[in-house]
Amino acid sequence: MRLTIATPADVAATVPVVLGFDPTDSLVVLSVGGNPSTGGGSGPHLRIDHPHDAEAVLQVATSIGGVAAQHGTPETMWVLASFTEDQNDARDALLGVAAMLTTGKIGPVLQITGDRWIDHGDLLDPETNPQTNRDLHAAGIITRPSGPVTQADHDRFTAPAIADGRRAPAPSRAEAGAHLLPTAHDQQGHDRLADLIADRRAAVGTDRLRLRLEPTADEVGEWGHEEARWLRAVVAQWRTYRTPLADHDVARIVVDVANGTLRDVVTCGLRRDTASVDHDLWADVARRVPAEHATVPLILAGLTAWLQGHGALAWIAYDLANVGARDQAPAGADDGVAASGLAGLLRDVLTNAVPPTTWEKFAAALR
Repeated sequence: MRLTIATPADVAATVPVVLGFDPTDSLVVLSVGGNPSTGGGSGPHLRIDHPHDAEAVLQVATSIGGVAAQHGTPETMWVLASFTEDQNDARDALLGVAAMLTTGKIGPVLQITGDRWIDHGDLLDPETNPQTNRDLHAAGIITRPSGPVTQADHDRFTAPAIADGRRAPAPSRAEAGAHLLPTAHDQQGHDRLADLIADRRAAVGTDRLRLRLEPTADEVGEWGHEEARWLRAVVAQWRTYRTPLADHDVARIVVDVANGTLRDVVTCGLRRDTASVDHDLWADVARRVPAEHATVPLILAGLTAWLQGHGALAWIAYDLANVGARDQAPAGADDGVAASGLAGLLRDVLTNAVPPTTWEKFAAALR
C-alpha cells in the first residue's frame, strides 16, 4: 500500500497506520522514497521511546543516524515527528536526529500533540540559533506554525489501510499486541495444554529433543523427517482453510519447534505472500500455551509481522518473547534456549532495519 503525504496533518494521520498504533511519548522517523533495496519505495520507518535528556538524545540520534546511513539514498526524504507534550524536549530530540541524518533530504520536522501539529522546521534553518529559539518558545515569546489533525485526516489514511488487509491502528502499543496475549478462555486451557506438552515430550524422548546446530542425517532420523512432513502439512492446511488446531496438535507443534532442525523447517517455509495468515497461526499457538512454552511461537509471530512490513508489531512480539523466556520459564525448560538463535535473527533484522525483501534469499540459503 502506497501512502501520499502532502501536509503536516497527513504525517500525523500516517504514523498510526504505519506503526499499527497511536504512539505516545515516541520519536518517529519515516523514510519516503528512493530506497533501491525495497524496489525504489520507502525505506525503514523507526519508532523509539522519546528521549528526555541530553544523553538519551545523543544515544537515540546516533542509533537513528546509523540506520539512515545504511539504508538512505540521496533521494530519500526523512520525515521527523515527535509525539510528546513538552515542546523543548521535542525540539532537542528533533534537532539531535536531524543533525545525524547525513544521507538524503529532511522533510517535515513536526511535533504532534493530541489533535494538533506544530512545525519545527526552523531547526533546519542555518541562519537560526536553535538554542535561542528554544528559550523564546519556552517563554512564549514566539510560536511556530501549527494546525489541527481531524478525524477526517485519520480516516483518509486508515480506511484504505483496512481495505488493504491491515488491522485498524490500536489506541496504544500495548493494545497493538493484545492478539498475542491469552484471553480468559485461552488461560482456562493452559493446564490441559501443559499436560499435553509434557506427555508429548515424554513420548518423543530427550535425545530427539536435544538441540543440535548441525545434526547429521542419522540424528534427525525417521522421526524428524516424519515431523517435518507433518509440520509442513499443518501449515499448508492453515493457510488454505484456517482450520482451528486441536489441543493435541498445538502441543505437538510446540514440542517440535523446540527442536532446532524442525524449527528451521518452519522458519525457512515462511513467505512474504502468506505472512499475514502465518502470523495468525503463531499468534494462536502463543495464546493457547502457558507462557513458558510461548517463546518460540512469539518469535515466529514476530518474524511474520516483520515479513508484512509491521516492524513495530514485530518488536512487540520480540519483547513479549523475551519476557516469557527470562521471567516465566521454569528451571531446565528448553524453550528459551530453543528460541535464542531465532530471537537473535529477529532482533538483528529489526535493529538493522533489514527490508523484508531480503527474506527469500536468506530462506533459500537456510533450505
